Amino acid sequence: MYCFVLLVSYFLEFQTFYVVSLEFNSLLFYSFFLFKNNFIQSMKMLTIKGYPGRFGNQVFRNLAFSYISKNNNINIEYDNPEKTKLLGFELFIVNNIVSRNDNLEYIGDDNFMKYITDDNYKTCNFEIKTRDTYCQSKEFVLFLYEQYYNNINEKKKLIKANNFKKRYNNNNDVFIHIRLGDVTHFNAGIKYYESIIKKINFDCGYISTDTPNHPMIKYLTDKYQLYLICYDEIKTIHFASTCKYLILSQGTFSWLIGFFGFYSQIYYPKIKHKWHGDIFVIPHWQEVDW
Repeated sequence: MYCFVLLVSYFLEFQTFYVVSLEFNSLLFYSFFLFKNNFIQSMKMLTIKGYPGRFGNQVFRNLAFSYISKNNNINIEYDNPEKTKLLGFELFIVNNIVSRNDNLEYIGDDNFMKYITDDNYKTCNFEIKTRDTYCQSKEFVLFLYEQYYNNINEKKKLIKANNFKKRYNNNNDVFIHIRLGDVTHFNAGIKYYESIIKKINFDCGYISTDTPNHPMIKYLTDKYQLYLICYDEIKTIHFASTCKYLILSQGTFSWLIGFFGFYSQIYYPKIKHKWHGDIFVIPHWQEVDW
């Protein structure tokens, strides 16, 4: 009898141990599954590489998604990041893992700002609604203005990256940027540019364009003895932005020239045909009707 009780007791203890072991292993497996899932989600990379548009569009998207990445700790594959950094901008890179929930948020032009400024989405997962996401809004431009014009340290970083920085606030030159190409039919026309050229006194005049053989370029170059500048994007933006007077066209590239013109008087055409976002909203820029 004693031996039987001992045997049953041993058997029950063994069964209990076995059940506990199963529960422990299941919990360990589930914990590993959650960790693996969170790790995969946290390391998942959203890509904007190869999205539509030229350099100006790339910069806008890169900056917007950099702030989204910084606020929500998500990985971003940027588009042409090295060239954006040459302007002096820093693009955020994730350096730690964040546990994420099952909520999925879709980023688009209609809502991207809330993922920059709102802290309620830090543990969500993200997708991009469409490749036609440009992140060009009045709200974002004013956000950038606050970040780089009213923050002296950030402003200094952009100035430091400019190889022509000694020209800042140290010349009496004018730079005219004329966007033509596939949007020539939206250009403000010769009268717009001449109306500004005639009312300013300048020493040297420069002009750049994506269509250097266009008759408008030859006309303005010859009549006002302008130097045609054929630099790459970075050098053009950096040099142009140091001139005292900036005469812009529509478009994101022209906007970038103006944005870096910290000490310039900046003119832009009244937007009558909008083929980009609502970006010409910097407070001290002067709108010119045509």
